[in-house]
Amino acid sequence: MGRVRRWPQITELKVRWRAGYAYIDAAVDGDDEADGDLQLCCLKDTGHPEM
Repeated sequence: MGRVRRWPQITELKVRWRAGYAYIDAAVDGDDEADGDLQLCCLKDTGHPEM
């Protein structure tokens, strides 16, 4: 509910994994190509579940 109210143009969240990092992208309404995704953030895997 929060995402729909705050960011109605985001239609899908995508997670990619590479070399110990997770990249979070958002597909926006009306954009059919992956190149147009919004790059939201990059998270590093520290190997410690509590971090």
